[in-house]
Parts: sequence; structure tokens; C-alpha cells
Amino acid sequence: MATTVVAPEMASIFDKLSLEGDRSAVASELATAVKAGGVSALVNSGALAQLKAGVEAKEAGAREGALLAIAAVADGVGRPAEPYLMPLLGPVLAALADKATPVRAAAQKAQASLEALLNPHGIGAALPTLFEAMLAQKWQSNEGACKMLSALTDRAPRQVALCLPEIVPVVTEALGNARQAVKDAAVEAMTKCMFVVGNRDIEQFIPILVNCLQNPSTVPDTVHKLASTTFVQTVEAPTLSIMVPLLVRGLRQDNTTAIKRKACLIIENMAKLVDNPLDAVPFLPKLLPARDGC
Repeated sequence: MATTVVAPEMASIFDKLSLEGDRSAVASELATAVKAGGVSALVNSGALAQLKAGVEAKEAGAREGALLAIAAVADGVGRPAEPYLMPLLGPVLAALADKATPVRAAAQKAQASLEALLNPHGIGAALPTLFEAMLAQKWQSNEGACKMLSALTDRAPRQVALCLPEIVPVVTEALGNARQAVKDAAVEAMTKCMFVVGNRDIEQFIPILVNCLQNPSTVPDTVHKLASTTFVQTVEAPTLSIMVPLLVRGLRQDNTTAIKRKACLIIENMAKLVDNPLDAVPFLPKLLPARDGC
């Protein structure tokens, strides 16, 4: 018969996380207690609330201990802990920019553990938190969120592809970050996101599409190259999500009539390959107002 872990015992273990000593060992002890008492014990004991408070505590030791505990519970308990721990992703990403080196290291462990814990079908629910971190004031959080998106793209390409209409605008903004490390992480994330689309007609253009999002001056050359391409594969929402930003720039930001005409030609060719009109609906407001300029 399993032993039920009562709240005082759980709290006692948690209290040791902020003390000097081997916090990793104490974090493992907490994970073992949660596993033995059932994941609900994490909530019933009040330890979950304490974890959140610990991540944001004034004392660096408390922050480090809480982050190590999050990683240990995620690793030790596994999927049953996901709905309890994933709401802590935001504070964990923020802790990547902590002033204390041990806290930053613990935050990296916690992020990696939550990343592995996340159910692929829950990626859509986690994206708002990643987006907020990508555009936060601290570059370490920006970089961490971009890297996490890259990792999730490797794990669940189909789920990420379905979310591209929401992903592309935010990652595009991250591409303009002043910090080179963030730019590099954003480029990697955007490149991986574009490849999960699975449209063979545009795969060869992905490097220049990513570069175009970084450097608007390359829009005319990119539009010219795409206009000479014959599109044959069915066009779905993920494909449109990576093509429309370029086409909008070709229509509105370039003063050359020839480029505008070529952008319109690309739109026409791709529209003929859209089987499901619902795939195109989210992008129409961005394209239709520019018709008079084509």
C-alpha cells in the first residue's frame, strides 16, 4: 500500500531547498515524495504554490532550489506532472536572466525538463508564454524561448506547422533583436519552422526567405526569384504563413511597379493551389487592401 505524503512532510522537504547544501539532492527528495504520494500531493500540500513563490523569491538560494525542484519533479514524475508544472514555464524562462549564475544554471535545467515534459498536443497552449519571453526585456529569456521553440519543432513538427500563422510574426520580431545571440536563435527557430511546412516548391527558398525577413532590402530579389518558380504542390495555411509576410512587403514596401506585379503573380499562382478556402481566410485582410497597388 502506497504511503501518503502529508502536507507537513512535503513542506519540510521544501523548506530545505533554500538552505545551504546539496539542493539537487533535496530536489530529488521532493520529487520522490511527490511520486510516492501522487502528483495531487504537490497541490494539496501547498508545495506547488511554494515552488512558484520560490522561483520569484528575493533569496538566490530559494530561487535556485525551486528551479531545481521543478526540474526534478518533471523528470521524476513525468507526464502526470505536466498540467501542474507547465504554468511555471513563464517564471522559469524569466529566471534564465537571473543575476546569480547558479540560478541561471538551475533555470536552464528546469526549462529543459519542462520542454521534455510538454505534450506535443499542448504546444499551442504553451506558445503565448514562449511569445512573451521572446519579446521580453531580457535577452537571455528571448534566446531561451527561441531555442525552446526550435527544440519543440524537432519533437512535434506537425503541431508546430499548424501554429505557424501565430508563430511567424513573433519570431520575425525576434529576428530584429539587437543581441546577436537572440538573432541566431531566432534564425534557427524560423528556419526549422519553415522546413516543417513540407512544401517542396519553396524548400529551396527557405534560406533567402529567412534572410528577407531580417533584411527588407532583399525583398525585390526574393520576389523576383519566387516569381520565376512554378508552384505545383497544394498550398495550405502553414505555407501561406511563411509566404504572406514576403508578399505583403513586396506589395507595400517596395515602390517598384515590376516587383508589385510579380508579387501579385505569386499570389495568383498560389491561390490556384489552395484547396481549402479556410486556409487562406486569415491572410486575406493583409493582402486584399493592396489590390489597387498591384
